[in-house]
Amino acid sequence: MGRAMRLTRSEHSTRTPPQPLPLRDAIVAVRRDLEKLLAGLPPDEAELFAPEVHILQEIEPQLLSREAAGQSREEAIFAETNCGCTDLVIDLRERLLGAVEGSPAAELGAPATHHETDVIFLADHVTPSMVAFLPRQVVAVVAALDVPIGARRDVGRTSHAALLARGRGLPIAYVTPNQLSSIAGAAWLVVDATETDARISIEPGRLVLEAARRRLEESERERLRAAREPLEHLGIALGVNVASAHDEIPASAEGVGLVRTEMAFAGSQAMPSESEQLAALMRIAAKARGAPIVVRLFDAGGDKPLAWLGGDTGSARGIARLLAHPHVLATQLRAIARAREHADIRALLPFVQSADEVTAVRSGAASTLLLGAMIESPDGVDAITSIASAADFISIGTNDLTAETLGLAREMDLPMVHPRVLALVLRAVAGAHAAGRKATICGEMAGDERGSRIAVGLGADALSMAPARVLVVRGALARTTLEACRAEAHAELLAKG
Repeated sequence: MGRAMRLTRSEHSTRTPPQPLPLRDAIVAVRRDLEKLLAGLPPDEAELFAPEVHILQEIEPQLLSREAAGQSREEAIFAETNCGCTDLVIDLRERLLGAVEGSPAAELGAPATHHETDVIFLADHVTPSMVAFLPRQVVAVVAALDVPIGARRDVGRTSHAALLARGRGLPIAYVTPNQLSSIAGAAWLVVDATETDARISIEPGRLVLEAARRRLEESERERLRAAREPLEHLGIALGVNVASAHDEIPASAEGVGLVRTEMAFAGSQAMPSESEQLAALMRIAAKARGAPIVVRLFDAGGDKPLAWLGGDTGSARGIARLLAHPHVLATQLRAIARAREHADIRALLPFVQSADEVTAVRSGAASTLLLGAMIESPDGVDAITSIASAADFISIGTNDLTAETLGLAREMDLPMVHPRVLALVLRAVAGAHAAGRKATICGEMAGDERGSRIAVGLGADALSMAPARVLVVRGALARTTLEACRAEAHAELLAKG
């Protein structure tokens, strides 16, 4: 609930004289601004922007070639970013256009506001940069969308902007362009984020406002209750995904289900030393209050490039890429083993496809170090019997598993649940249990109220999610039963995919 605030480029570009740049200089300026942004954001948020640097690197030769062939700077930029874009590509387009037009990069987001009340930001479209720069007074975003949600790759639950907003507890409501333009600046708005798709009320009457305030108060009471709700009746534990000690580890979480180590050092041009890695892990352990911590080994490849794990291994990703860089792998395993001397820390191998990969890592790891395997592909599920026997525990990454199973890119608006994917999750969980191993489900599914119920119904032993989702999921699961979760999972498995 708050006052509407609208921002257009014309409103903020007059604050400083325009200083248009040649295309080559604009590319340099955008690269510098992106590096500054990555350095200034918490690691989990910086992770979302890291591929944008890679995209710029990929299209730079084509941009300059188009300009040399006679296209204008703007024509070249639109030509190279008009690709059924993800929101990161749109974000990059906005940055490049701003640079050639003379608009400072920071102004592509929202300015600092001086409103004494909460603000609801109105946007023609939502980009990751816009969300990153939103001031603290902004409690929600209302954006224009001219197609059904999920029909475009730059909007939806798994877009980079949505992931960034969700991590900050910031709801995004979509309306038609006509509806957005009809909202007057400073109008009172209520954004109801209690359902999967947020809804808005414009200039609500006194009764609607009072009802909204009551829902907010009840929501806060529910969050406090949820923090104390036991989930023993479901046999499920809730953990969090973190990238560094900057991330919150809520008291309501029962450990860290996934440390994304590649995020903590994503901006490094050289491999972090053993002591640097140890120090980072110990800072996380200090916040975990003795709870177990699962540390994923560097997960490079795909949309997560790391400078010290280059492209010399072809399309290899995950643990296959690490095995091709034995010095990097050995250094990280030593750091984790040393951290284990002081805390309950386990290692997790990313994107495991075979038991041989687990065996190869175990041969170079300390005998006391527990090794888990992350199942993120149909091939990994097919080999679950042998992988589970070789590993000490199993984690299932539903984001990559969904993308791999349905032949979609990770940055697309992936379905939260899909029958074909759920069937694979069920097989992975059953295979883990048959080998006497526990199975954790990570990914967006785990942090969704409906998705978490289905995960419980599929037999998961634990869920790991963004810190901001723990209380929401705990509250949702506390209100259900194991029988209801199983019934919901069964119904989704039988649904037409």
